[in-house]
Order: sequence, then C-alpha cells, then structure tokens
Amino acid sequence: MVHRRSSAAAAEVWKRAAAAASPAVPGLLLRDPRPDGLLGLLAGLAVPPAKHLGRSDHGAFWNRGIPALMLTVTANFRNPHYHRSTDLPGTLDYERLAAVTEATATTAAWWAEAGHTE
Repeated sequence: MVHRRSSAAAAEVWKRAAAAASPAVPGLLLRDPRPDGLLGLLAGLAVPPAKHLGRSDHGAFWNRGIPALMLTVTANFRNPHYHRSTDLPGTLDYERLAAVTEATATTAAWWAEAGHTE
C-alpha cells in the first residue's frame, strides 16, 4: 500500500481489514514523503526515483491535492504473465483477490462515513 500523509489513516484501515480478511495478504505500508498537490509533483521531478511512487492512477489525485491510495503487489516485477497474452484467469490467486477486494470495500465504506475527510 503506497500512501501519503493525507491518506495514512485510510492506509491503516486497509491494512487492518486485509489482515482480518486473510493472513495471506501482507499489509505493508509505504508512505511517499512528498506532499499532495503541485509541490509533491515538483518534488518528483527534482528527485526522479520519488516519482515512481506515483506512477499509477492515484498519482493524478495526489497531484490535485486529493488523498488516494495505491494497492500494489508489485506483480509487474514478479509475474511473468503481467499484462501479456498469458495473463489469463487461471494465473490469478482468487483467494488473495477476494481478501484484497474485501479490505478495499471496508476502506471505501470507512472513507465514505461522515467525518472522514482524509
């Protein structure tokens, strides 16, 4: 789970929900030290390795100052089928996928509750 300070509470909710859903889903949290918004975008340009922490859909939210989370299993580094023609349903881990889905739904419900502005 990659997050920024603005979404640290949501990251903790996800981590706890993932642990409750399945011990097979490790809840490792990695906080991107950059701030949300333009300053964080510029910091990524100044320190190129930092920009890799925002290289998915969540990055556009961070660049606009909106808290977001990125779930990753680093599959693109470990799975030889990732985004290839062999990336088929039979290569997926459905038990882990279900646990991640449950943790994500729990976090989304928590985030939507009144009073959660992060």
